[in-house]
Amino acid sequence: MKKQTVLILGAGGIIGQHLLITCPDWVEGIFTRRSSGTAPWTRFDAEKDDVDSFLDSLRPDVIINLAGENRVDMVESEPDKYHKVNVRLPEILAAWSARNGCYFMQSSSQGVFSGNNPTYSPEDTPDPITHYGKQKALSEKTALSIENSEVARFTFVLGIRPFQDTGRRNPLEDMIEKKQQLQVDDRFFSPLFAEDCAEIIWERVRNRNSSRERIVHIGCPVRCSRFSIASDVKRLLSDHIAPAIQPVSHDYFSGLAARPGDTTWDAERCLYNSSYEEGLARSCAGWSKLAIASA
Repeated sequence: MKKQTVLILGAGGIIGQHLLITCPDWVEGIFTRRSSGTAPWTRFDAEKDDVDSFLDSLRPDVIINLAGENRVDMVESEPDKYHKVNVRLPEILAAWSARNGCYFMQSSSQGVFSGNNPTYSPEDTPDPITHYGKQKALSEKTALSIENSEVARFTFVLGIRPFQDTGRRNPLEDMIEKKQQLQVDDRFFSPLFAEDCAEIIWERVRNRNSSRERIVHIGCPVRCSRFSIASDVKRLLSDHIAPAIQPVSHDYFSGLAARPGDTTWDAERCLYNSSYEEGLARSCAGWSKLAIASA
């Protein structure tokens, strides 16, 4: 199989990191970060650099766009500031892909739904309640406006960063390491394990020409809250951690943007490789391995 040049934008996050360490041998992967061009990363800042010139220099066969601001509260407070990276960038990527016969995968989120009508399937109409959700819905519309593209909707991502000095801490890492925790117990979602996500994305890229699905939901179709996950983590790692975990309402935290009530995925219409228990145990084992290596 001829090697495919796959450009992964925004690869410094946890999903991008897992894509990097699982990159198949039939892929020539280019993994970008905004802050550093040190190997294995290529420096690219979508807000400052010329996107078309960057793409022209690389001529990728596939673009996977993970770039964007996904901190809901940040986007809610200054939506215009993040419009370029969350909305305009996908427009540029889609236009370049259409001109050059490139396959385009745009990442999206359960945030495109209000959470008022679970469970959700890819055919359900977005009804976002935040500026973040509205921006992701616009990026989906852009991606789907061209041929040879798809939208991958992610839900609440859990995992351990392979590169601990790169990217923001994952909620799972905080659930393991923080001794005192206030965890929301009245907002619900399906969890997505970063390792599973990477495996599924590479499979989607390999089979892209045979797929008829334009929108896919990736995540394990169980109904979780942050509190329930933290409690399960404590149970699985009981020999190593004993955090004090208190359930609270989302409204307990003043100043937070709204969150969907329940965005659990439809079990018949989502992609996942591991059960909830398997995925959580696998992630916890990854943390234990890193903890031992750094001791």
